[in-house]
Amino acid sequence: MDPSSLATSIIGILMPYVSKTASDFISTAGEVAYSKAKSIFAKLKDRWTGDQEASRALEGFQHKPDRYQLVLQDVLGEKLSQDGSLAGELRQMVEELGPSLQILMKAEELEDGTGLESRELRSGRIGIEQDVRRGTKLIGAKIDRIG
Repeated sequence: MDPSSLATSIIGILMPYVSKTASDFISTAGEVAYSKAKSIFAKLKDRWTGDQEASRALEGFQHKPDRYQLVLQDVLGEKLSQDGSLAGELRQMVEELGPSLQILMKAEELEDGTGLESRELRSGRIGIEQDVRRGTKLIGAKIDRIG
């Protein structure tokens, strides 16, 4: 995974971590994903101590993720290109999480809505959030086999 793609994956993992409360994150993505996101964030914070630009980008992202998402992604991509050791550590952490899917179903009214239908899920994580005011036959996930 090249540094730019790795940076994009990391931002995708960190965005819900900084945007939601711990309990909300855990309820949608699970304890393992929360723990891994927390570890990735801590690793970046620790590694970038003394680097004002990177630290400011990370802090800005923590407090205003929508505003600083692209800034952090840019800084992260640059730093991963320069720091092969950090890139390797973060790549391993991302790969341990496996594939990730975040599904949001938002509607005033919905009939017969399924967030995810899959024949098999062997690894990874799925978050499904349904925000429907009036609905019938709503299914978050329908999976024939897990693991």
